[in-house]
Amino acid sequence: MAAKITKGIVFEGGSFVLLARILGADGEPVVQASFTDIDYEVWSIPVPLEERRGDWTTKFVNVDIPANEVVETAMVIAAVIFDTLQTDDRWTVDTTGYNFAFEAPAATLPASDLEDYPQIPWYNVAVKFTPAVGEVFFAQFNLQAVPNLFGK
Repeated sequence: MAAKITKGIVFEGGSFVLLARILGADGEPVVQASFTDIDYEVWSIPVPLEERRGDWTTKFVNVDIPANEVVETAMVIAAVIFDTLQTDDRWTVDTTGYNFAFEAPAATLPASDLEDYPQIPWYNVAVKFTPAVGEVFFAQFNLQAVPNLFGK
């Protein structure tokens, strides 16, 4: 399987949903019975290189070394994997659909300090899939967490 990192923008302090079409080693969409375990971790990460070359006026939180924000946490397989591809309004990539959906708790991304506003932190959400047959593989999501001034 080729490595792919999905990019997105979310608000800090709120929940967000990660969607993906996960394929097995045979190239077919996985189902719940494909797995014995699915876990995730969240890391604050340095600004991706392609973003550094982009808009130089944007301010990013300076993270030199990744930091673990959420330690390895188990997911409930039946809650995040669908046995049939889904094509609701949340999926805008194509008409084929997704089979992985994870609604992250609101506390997943830490709130930034008011004195750091308007810097934008980046996070990597790594999802580790342990199949019933075969080797462990990953899906990764790099997220910009837009600061939220609500309640500060």
